[in-house]
Amino acid sequence: MTTNNTPAQASIPDSICQKHEQAAQALRDCFVDVIADLDARAEIYQVPDFCAEEEILKVFAEHLQRDTGLLQTACATADEFSIRRQGHSMEGMGGMVGFAVLSVVGAELCQSAKEHRWDHCTELAARLRRWCDTQAWPGVS
Repeated sequence: MTTNNTPAQASIPDSICQKHEQAAQALRDCFVDVIADLDARAEIYQVPDFCAEEEILKVFAEHLQRDTGLLQTACATADEFSIRRQGHSMEGMGGMVGFAVLSVVGAELCQSAKEHRWDHCTELAARLRRWCDTQAWPGVS
């Protein structure tokens, strides 16, 4: 279980850390059957015992919801540049907020767009949208 026992995280309530951990597990569950070696690939982005602050999660959620909509539009039009841009953004964002699997999803989107695997990009975007829609993000309506 993720804890907030590091000095920088001491003020984060356990309930936020538990929600963060549950969201990370749900994200993994959304993609484990469509991304080869997901867990091994996620390890390079993983920050042990990381729990993001509530305000950071709020900003993350707002950006991810917006970016997922842009990604879905890009997938619908096979816009390689936009898919790769959104994927690259997600790859960086995931590691910053403790969602290592999101980083893998971003990398997978970039590679799939380069290979013009539009159906795979569309599937990843749809799963990401479903995950976003099921999360109760702090302070986000």
